[in-house]
Amino acid sequence: MGIGGPRFRLGRPPDDHRLHLARSLAFVDHFEAGYAYAEAMRAITLCEGGSVVPCEDAEHGRMVILKNTLDRIKNMDMRRDPNSAKEQIIKGLRSTFVPRPKPDRPADKPAAK
Repeated sequence: MGIGGPRFRLGRPPDDHRLHLARSLAFVDHFEAGYAYAEAMRAITLCEGGSVVPCEDAEHGRMVILKNTLDRIKNMDMRRDPNSAKEQIIKGLRSTFVPRPKPDRPADKPAAK
């Protein structure tokens, strides 16, 4: 079986968004942009509702950036034209800061008498 077969499960349940994110990154490492994009989409879908583990906003944001970048190259043959793929990846991945949610502020303390 190919790389996407049953052997590539990483010890996580199939409804864990982290599994599909890891698979997406593995496909990128193997220059399989189409499969990487499909796995990134699955990770986002699970993150937005249905993952067996909670998905934080910052994690979701990183997955969206990855998905948008892979969308630029999903139909490219990265092995035949690595320079064009690299150019599109650089356009999609730029320094991005996703802030952590701020905790609720405690109510103002009453004035001392």
